[in-house]
Amino acid sequence: MKKFGKILLWVFLGLISLIIVIFVSAYIYLSSEWRSYYSDSDIKRYADSINQSPNLDKTFYLINDKLHNNDRHKGMTVHCLQTLWTAIIVGDYLDETNYYTSAGRIISFAEHKQNHGYPAFTLGWALAKYTTPEKCFDYSMIVENQELMRQAVFTNDSFKNVCALKDTNEILEYIVKSKAPSKYRRNPDRLKQKIDELKIKLKK
Repeated sequence: MKKFGKILLWVFLGLISLIIVIFVSAYIYLSSEWRSYYSDSDIKRYADSINQSPNLDKTFYLINDKLHNNDRHKGMTVHCLQTLWTAIIVGDYLDETNYYTSAGRIISFAEHKQNHGYPAFTLGWALAKYTTPEKCFDYSMIVENQELMRQAVFTNDSFKNVCALKDTNEILEYIVKSKAPSKYRRNPDRLKQKIDELKIKLKK
C-alpha cells in the first residue's frame, strides 16, 4: 500500500512539473514571438507614438476604472490570464462595455497598422518595455475615436472627441455607443436602458 502511495505521489509531482514546464514554455514563446516580426527599434518607434497620446479627462478614467475593476492599470500578463480565464474557464466573454480593456484590444491597432497575422497580444509584451498600460489605453481609445468620427460622417451618428468628454452622461453614452453604433442608432431606448444600468453600477 505504501509503495502504491509513493507511485501516486511521484505521478502527481510529475504532472505538476509538466504543467509548470508547459506554462513557462508558453509564456517564453508568447512573450518573445514578436521578435520574428519586429526589431527593438520598430517597437521603440511605435511606443513613442503611444506615449505621445494626449490624456483623457480624469472623469473618464474614474468611470472606466469603476466599471472595469481598474483594468486600465493592469499589465499584459494579467490581461492575458484574465481574458483566458474569462473565455475558457468561465465560458463567457467580456461584456459589451469592457471590450476595450482586454489584452488584444489595448494593442490591436498595432497589429492592424503593421498587417501581421499573429495574435495581437504577443506584441504587448514588447511594448511593455517602453510604455505603460495607461498610455496604451489612451492610444487605443483615441485611435478608435478617430475611426468612429470618420464613420459618423456617413452614418449620421454623433461622436465627440473622446479627449473632450467630461460629463458623466456623455461619457457613459460614448462607452455604450462606441461598441455597437448601428445597434444603438436603431434602438435609442436600449441605449438609455444600458446607460441607466451603468449608472446603477457606478453607485455600488
